[in-house]
Amino acid sequence: MKTRIGFVSNSSSSSFICPLCDADYSVMDGDPKGHFSLCTCENNHSFCKKHIAATEVELLEYMRKHVQKSEIYDVENIDSFGIKKLEKLFKMDQYGKFTDKRLFSNGHNFNLNFYSSIPADICPICTFQIIPQSDINCYILKKFKKRDEIIEEIRKKFKTYKDFKNFLKEENKETEIDEQWNKISKLSREHWAKENPYNEN
Repeated sequence: MKTRIGFVSNSSSSSFICPLCDADYSVMDGDPKGHFSLCTCENNHSFCKKHIAATEVELLEYMRKHVQKSEIYDVENIDSFGIKKLEKLFKMDQYGKFTDKRLFSNGHNFNLNFYSSIPADICPICTFQIIPQSDINCYILKKFKKRDEIIEEIRKKFKTYKDFKNFLKEENKETEIDEQWNKISKLSREHWAKENPYNEN
């Protein structure tokens, strides 16, 4: 997850960048939970709702289970609902908000409750359907070399930065790693630096 704090006039707002498609959203206090276009899984991965790893019917069933388990919504006989009734119950408006008042009974907000902690088995990151480039790079550093060793190798192998970039382009034509590398967020790089401190002195 990438957040940019303080670039907007409202100090309580910040920018959230979806780690899967780089879509940019304005969220309150850097928290994507509650934004009608975003969701967060139980392992705290946040992303656009369109990336949820479930078909429409499967998602309806997960929503049904959520209502059944919560016991806070005024929805009678939901166990017997067919797909058509479920579609009607969980219908959204153009802004991605649920319209059925039963989902907001007793002061509860179904959109916030469900999408702020969706099950891990429909999260594309938890199920490894999509692995963020930041996680891939952290794995590479953990598995093969420490950050300072990689930096030292680069310094020894290349005379100029241009040579280094040309090498990356040549090596990555088939695997498209270079294209993915360009999408690594500033936050990810800061994370690597924190996990693998390097002092040039």
